Amino acid sequence: MISRRTLLKALLATGAVTTTTFFLLKDDDVEINLVTGYDYDNLSPEQALVLSTFLLAILDGLPIHEEQELLSCLVTVDQTLNLIPVDQKAEFMDLLGLLTNSLSRLVLARGWVNWSDVETEEVDAILNDWSTSSLVLLNAAYDGMKKLLIASWYGNEEHWEAIGYPGPPEFIWQ
Repeated sequence: MISRRTLLKALLATGAVTTTTFFLLKDDDVEINLVTGYDYDNLSPEQALVLSTFLLAILDGLPIHEEQELLSCLVTVDQTLNLIPVDQKAEFMDLLGLLTNSLSRLVLARGWVNWSDVETEEVDAILNDWSTSSLVLLNAAYDGMKKLLIASWYGNEEHWEAIGYPGPPEFIWQ
């Protein structure tokens, strides 16, 4: 026969495990407007939040003055995902899926990261870990993330002035 004390201990332990599991599996609440300011074709609001966090870290030091500039870049990323090969798109979407999941984020980001609260230095450290990792998969994640976000930023004519790029030369056809 199980004593009342043993039953209470078991119920308390079960409650603690259930509560802990709930918080570990719960994904971040998306609180910033820029991720919901556009009807994305490919990105979920959670994925847009992750990308905005990485974008701010990768482009640190550039004059990103408004949420609208960040949203514009996220829209470009979303549209670019329609143009890249299907297998590359699938891999990138898998990476974003892992980064939006609390448990896999614990492994990839080497810590408990809440994307809406993360500091640029923390994202820089994550990117540095990926770029110097002995795992080719993390190197590819770093390379793909950085190239896609930089291309999406500088592909926008509005950002050319910041780097002194006059734009492509005009050709006169005769």
